[in-house]
Amino acid sequence: MASVSSDTEIDTMSIKDLRSLITLAGLSFADCLEKPDFRVRAQEARARLSAGGGSAGGEANKTAVLGGYECSVHQTSEPAELLVILLHGFGASNSDFASFPSMASSIPKRVAWVFPQAPAGGMGASAWWELDAMKWFMAAQQGGAALGQLIREEPPGLSAARTSLATLVSEAQKMFGDIPLERVVLAGFSQGAMTAMDLALQLDGNVAGVTMISGAPIVVDQW
Repeated sequence: MASVSSDTEIDTMSIKDLRSLITLAGLSFADCLEKPDFRVRAQEARARLSAGGGSAGGEANKTAVLGGYECSVHQTSEPAELLVILLHGFGASNSDFASFPSMASSIPKRVAWVFPQAPAGGMGASAWWELDAMKWFMAAQQGGAALGQLIREEPPGLSAARTSLATLVSEAQKMFGDIPLERVVLAGFSQGAMTAMDLALQLDGNVAGVTMISGAPIVVDQW
């Protein structure tokens, strides 16, 4: 993104460009609901970048569409040694993980990060596939037999998500110099954790690892 020198330029920017500017400065827009909120945060971002703030260590953030998903990408100035693809939870946003790259800066490898954004589902909440939260709640109340049956059912949309996310992984590998699958880590929170594990087991090859945060098994007969 070109440098932003005035508030007038910020006023003419799209929300997508405002998000990019905010992310580039290392700030979050998770609490921005309306365009004026994004503009105020973008002004803070411009001031931070002008003062020499933002992403450290020669690293930068950008947005990209991978596998049909809009992604926030945190890239290294040198070739990445490890690629982490992190999937957010049901009803959440990829901006929830904006601080992860700086939190993990002590990792002794050059790490690139990709944070995809799930599309809005039938209830208007972002979802990787159709998740019936009430069905999971009722199964948990009914006990082991109900849960055992539920984790064997394939939820609607999972097959399509597998295809799209496999494409995302492939395109992300190419983005980072054809980094091999063995140096790709899939991670996720809640529904993102379920999806990350399922995706890892469907890919043609082994990933470096999978991190499930507050996840649960699904389609266990296929795993």
